[in-house]
Amino acid sequence: CFHGYSGRITKSLMGEFLYVIECCLDAISSLLLSLPPSHLRTHKFKLSLVDQSSTLLWTMLKEEAVTISFLKDIISLCVDKIPSVLRRAELITREAISSNSPAKTLCDLLESCCDSVATGGQPWKRTSESRSPTFNERNEADPTVHATLNQNLSSPKALACALECCFAAMDVIWDLASGKILEPEGSIGIDSCAGTNLNIRRVDEVAQLFKTLYRYFDSTDSYGSQEPMVIAALLSSKGKLFLCATLEKMTNVLASSISVIISNLSTPIRYLQISENSSFALDESLRESLIFFVGWLRSIEHNTAKLDNISGTNHWCAIEQELAAESKRDARKLIDRLANIARSLEYLEDDTRELTVAIDAMLNNESSSDEISSLLSQFLPPVAGRTSSPFGEETSSCSVQLFSDLLHRCIQCVDNSMSKVRDKCPNIEDSAEDESESTDEIEGLTFHGKRQLDVRRKSRKKSRMSRNNTIDEWLTLDNCKSNGKKHSINSYTDLEDFIVDG
Repeated sequence: CFHGYSGRITKSLMGEFLYVIECCLDAISSLLLSLPPSHLRTHKFKLSLVDQSSTLLWTMLKEEAVTISFLKDIISLCVDKIPSVLRRAELITREAISSNSPAKTLCDLLESCCDSVATGGQPWKRTSESRSPTFNERNEADPTVHATLNQNLSSPKALACALECCFAAMDVIWDLASGKILEPEGSIGIDSCAGTNLNIRRVDEVAQLFKTLYRYFDSTDSYGSQEPMVIAALLSSKGKLFLCATLEKMTNVLASSISVIISNLSTPIRYLQISENSSFALDESLRESLIFFVGWLRSIEHNTAKLDNISGTNHWCAIEQELAAESKRDARKLIDRLANIARSLEYLEDDTRELTVAIDAMLNNESSSDEISSLLSQFLPPVAGRTSSPFGEETSSCSVQLFSDLLHRCIQCVDNSMSKVRDKCPNIEDSAEDESESTDEIEGLTFHGKRQLDVRRKSRKKSRMSRNNTIDEWLTLDNCKSNGKKHSINSYTDLEDFIVDG
């Protein structure tokens, strides 16, 4: 794009071009806060032009020669800043601004980075072999060298930059969700058609984000080792840090989501019909919780990778333990961090099983089933042959049944993937075999047209939550006083090395 390439756009002109785009985004963000939602809906077409600008930048990045010095700015605009403005506009207008998900570019780039790592195209882990300078090395040494996106991603510096931008953009999504779940601003008006379509589109977006990350738990044999290596284990220390941080945020959002959902099952549904055109006011915390939890369930159901976030984290942790033992390197902090994430996901899995039992019980209680079904229909895609109206009487128990089936399928998928991981890594404890079956286990419930299914896990040996006895005791007390809500070790991680046991 510079110094005579592609229309003779100079480097300084390109810098001004990107600066103007950022200024425009700041101005649009200010307008979103000041203009009424009705006005924004009327001019929705103009907002869709923002999405087109992201598409143009992404196309330029993929197909044109771009200097590595501008790579971070362009990627940040495509995967973070422009999508953030679009998400904010959609939350305010309660309508989809574009047919494409705001996270599409982010997922595409994460997959490209994953492919580069898996095929050995990036020397994040440099070898001691001497070799002549390659195009990638010359590209790093000279920031004026031009390269397309695929060429850039085979460069260590560019790939590190791309992954940093991607994980930072993903963290923004999880932080925003966490804020809306834990500190909601109030109730959100939802139109029966547009609001439901946006919810379902957002569920699909969350599912795609999860599925993209699952690819980093796949294995690759491109490095010539006897055993295929987990892609996540091929990242540098900094890359692993980014991925761990994202997994922690994802897990915390899911834990908060299912806690909100379970708590709402025992209280009246917090939405009311406020007008004749089927407009509803829905608690923002409950809405965000359902979007991210259902999105996670759908990501597991439609996962094309071999592992999910539960089995994948356990497998990655076991691989890092093996690598640390072989190389005698100190990887305790990374292993402890992964182990803490795995424990939090273990609690999430238990809560999901409890929710499944509760939802199955609701199928036998038509009065509560109707209320829950009207709510769930706003977040589950319509099924062929059934009414498309999210509030119609024909769906009074349909959505609860669909949600129950989805929960059962996901639990089965998680069990299957964890079974595969235990076969590969026998050192991972099989919690289902730690002790004999508990006598107070809840039996499987029978629901219409189904055989009895027991979704509850066999009782597990109580696992330690921290390697520090004092912190483990604190976490145990916290969990006992929080009505079943599991607290994360993350709150005390920094204190583990400073507090003396006893």
